[in-house]
Amino acid sequence: MQGVRAGAGVVVGFGLVLAALGGVAWLRSEAILSRTFPVADVPTPEVTMDPASIARGRHLVEAVLVCGACHGDDLGGAWMEGHPMVGRVWAPNLTVGSTTVATYGDADWARALRHGVSPEGRGLLWMPAQRWSTLSDDDLAATIAWLRAAPSVDRQAGQAELEAGGRVLVAMGGGVDAALVDPDAVPSTVPWGPTPDYGAYLARIAGCHDCHGGGAGAARVYDGPRAPAWAAERLTGWTGAQFSDAVVEGVGRDGRRLDAAMPSRAYRGMSDTEVDALWLHLRPEPVDDGSATSGR
Repeated sequence: MQGVRAGAGVVVGFGLVLAALGGVAWLRSEAILSRTFPVADVPTPEVTMDPASIARGRHLVEAVLVCGACHGDDLGGAWMEGHPMVGRVWAPNLTVGSTTVATYGDADWARALRHGVSPEGRGLLWMPAQRWSTLSDDDLAATIAWLRAAPSVDRQAGQAELEAGGRVLVAMGGGVDAALVDPDAVPSTVPWGPTPDYGAYLARIAGCHDCHGGGAGAARVYDGPRAPAWAAERLTGWTGAQFSDAVVEGVGRDGRRLDAAMPSRAYRGMSDTEVDALWLHLRPEPVDDGSATSGR
């Protein structure tokens, strides 16, 4: 009987600890979600609505920045998390049919994309601003051009429902990724071409490092298998064609289908030049003589 009482005491004590931690996480997450950031005035590139800029912006949004992964393929808004322990968050409608962004000016778009901050100064939940904080002025302007030109979608926003796990993630700094950008660190343009420098730029803005880590850094773990770190030595023995298949086809070196966390469906729209640039940035030495896309 005494052992049963002791066991019950442990269970009750453990429950009280969990409740206390949950309360701390809730308070901390609320503080983070209500925080404002001092980015009222942001440098904004000149946005031109010519066909070339709009086409460039569409390519970036669909095949590199992969905005549709959260906001829906038509950018009309979508649920971006469905784990029962995390909850659900609505990624808003980005088209002119939205009550959220219909009144956005170019500076509002620049603030959201490059800083992850709303016009009111609030940090945007799970907005990957850190990866886009050094998006070149030219590419930022093109992205804004497409977001302004994209077909209007009339879709109502859902109500965010953060559960305990989501609260903990936010409390630990995993929800609001607002970036206070040094204007001197933002390139005006990045020369486009099959070069290691352009590949490094693409790897950053496409979010490759979010899962695979930077260089020799450890890979991050999400709700799925561990993504291998992208240190060059991990690619030893790979050919450029195998790398291309992994990026745009979602097929591993051994021929197996990669986990759905690898966004190959979106990256399939990358140009041969972009895939080659990524390979030249990441490849080990020595490498095969052909480009990554020569066999595509």
